[in-house]
Amino acid sequence: MVVATQSVDLAPKLTGRLESVHVRMGQSVNANGVIATLDTASIRHDLSIGEAKLKVARAEQVKAKTELAQAKDELDTLAPLRSSGHISAKELASAQYKHDAAAAAYEAAQAHVAELEANVQQLKQTLADAQIRAPFAGVISERYVDPGAMVSPLIPVVRLVSADDLRVRFAVPEQSAGTLALGMAVQVQVSTVNVPIRGVVENIAPEIDIASGQIYADAKLEAEGIAALKKQIPSGTEARVTIIAPVHTGQH
Repeated sequence: MVVATQSVDLAPKLTGRLESVHVRMGQSVNANGVIATLDTASIRHDLSIGEAKLKVARAEQVKAKTELAQAKDELDTLAPLRSSGHISAKELASAQYKHDAAAAAYEAAQAHVAELEANVQQLKQTLADAQIRAPFAGVISERYVDPGAMVSPLIPVVRLVSADDLRVRFAVPEQSAGTLALGMAVQVQVSTVNVPIRGVVENIAPEIDIASGQIYADAKLEAEGIAALKKQIPSGTEARVTIIAPVHTGQH
């Protein structure tokens, strides 16, 4: 059977209602391309509120920082006067208290801003996670659900197969296992095209499958052999594989 080098069922990271699917079956997509989007109205609403609160908190932080600077300047001015007897200990203590209170207020303002920044960042990440993106360039081979459906990380939306190299998976009888070697050339014939395609054995199972009495292997089809035929050889196409012994490509 001819298979894609990579294939994956793509599901969202979140649970929600599917707002839109941006691809159709058979469509090519680029790596990181947006495949589908969940309904994000509530997330965007929360993000808008969070950003507004953050804006206010940052203004309060600036105010607290200014008040702390003023309190420090006042304390620094009064401290030398105490030693010369120009102010009382009570006046200096009052300035010290004002400075300490301003420092605590500024620290609280900083913590509040940090908390709101983390909340906004989390909402932005949630908004990003509401999009399903292609992990690699490929072709949409299946579409499982339509907009409006409830989906989750356990409910895939589409299946994506890689658009680059194709491989063929095949099996040989146990008695022929000794004739199979890595790097060996094979010839592949598929029903959808009339031209035989060459390939190279790249993986061989380490043991015989007990149930079938066969050993499984896969071979990478030569790029020049399938470049113009990819659209005629969808993943899952049945194939007949012939080992071209004793020809060996020299690959390991």
